[in-house]
Amino acid sequence: QLLRLMGDMSVSAKEAGYFVSMAPAQSYLDVNTPEFNYRLDNVPERPWHEDFPYQGRNNYCFLLAAYPGAFDLVSVQLYETWSPANYAVLEEGANVPDYLVDWAERLNHGYEVNFPAGLRAARN
Repeated sequence: QLLRLMGDMSVSAKEAGYFVSMAPAQSYLDVNTPEFNYRLDNVPERPWHEDFPYQGRNNYCFLLAAYPGAFDLVSVQLYETWSPANYAVLEEGANVPDYLVDWAERLNHGYEVNFPAGLRAARN
């Protein structure tokens, strides 16, 4: 219900003429996985810093799917503590410019998210 409240407030602000943005942590909008859940206390998906149970699983994707056009700007926080970007660069040795280009292209292209059955995306 909190996500619906966020979405409804964003739509109302947009309708009132405000510029609406969101700044999710990378795990809240993660092109690397189709996994979805509402929790914000997941351990990292990759086997890295499992002692940090504060990651999401695409929960902000619901807002974009349920409230299309409500957000003028989405600025993903790639600097989230123990983020997938951090893992790719520090643990896997990814080249930063290459990682960013690939990540941005996949985000721009869109990706499937496994929303639970019965989750309604329509605004009430």
